[in-house]
Amino acid sequence: MNKSMLIPLLVFSLLLPFGTLSATTIPIDLTKFYADPTVVVALDGSSATLYEDQNLITVLLSNDPFFGEPGIPVPLGLLTLAFNYSFSEGGNNGDNFYAKVFDEVTGGIVKDFSLDSTGAGGVSWDLTGIDPKIKLLGLEFQLNSNDSFFDSFVNVNTVQMEAGTAAVPEPSTLILLGSGLASLLGIGRKKLLH
Repeated sequence: MNKSMLIPLLVFSLLLPFGTLSATTIPIDLTKFYADPTVVVALDGSSATLYEDQNLITVLLSNDPFFGEPGIPVPLGLLTLAFNYSFSEGGNNGDNFYAKVFDEVTGGIVKDFSLDSTGAGGVSWDLTGIDPKIKLLGLEFQLNSNDSFFDSFVNVNTVQMEAGTAAVPEPSTLILLGSGLASLLGIGRKKLLH
């Protein structure tokens, strides 16, 4: 192989992708959470509805290891934690909905979300930068009653984490890269000998 072909081949091999980054979706089972009496959790753990309770100021659906609950194991390559919600605030109400992610080590809030009026949507928290010492996360949903009416409720569903696996070089890429480097070494050695 002549030198004029070798350099473009080497440059091309370095530009090839070293595999692909793949993401895995990990559903979070809400049946493993502590639930106040007015919280209804689907049997399959895919959703839950928190109903305002006249005996409680705050209605909780919680899995926080800082308070002795099992917590949520942090997968390798954690990217996001996400959920969908639908909050229905009764007329003349002053209620709100909170969602928080906690650090198992300090109990501190890592990410949070709040809503003060009726609404629906999705939340996706970027957790790529969390401390690698954290092995468990706490997740809590709250419906807070701020009045004497009890007709507000919130539904949470599709609670899940997304984790990415590191890119792995494809064998053909490694072979091409290796042959290019070996050829360059061969040319350099040949020049030294002449």
